[in-house]
Amino acid sequence: MIKQRLVFLAGIIIALLPFSGFPASWKKIFFIFFGLLVTFLAYLLYREKKNSLPKKKDGMSTYTDNRDMLAASPMSDIKIPNV
Repeated sequence: MIKQRLVFLAGIIIALLPFSGFPASWKKIFFIFFGLLVTFLAYLLYREKKNSLPKKKDGMSTYTDNRDMLAASPMSDIKIPNV
């Protein structure tokens, strides 16, 4: 939860920084620092979320080929004319 709060706080600081009255060179340094901080925290949150997702156990894909099942069905003796 601390990471989310830090991202929120850095966002507020970045939003208010243009109106702060600091010299332009300081603002540039602050923007770079807080931009890198947000990027780093976002990466940490991504890794945390990725590690919390359940892993695939069976390794089966979503696609299933059913041609073998149709060939073994009782309807496989019926010939369908080509149109």
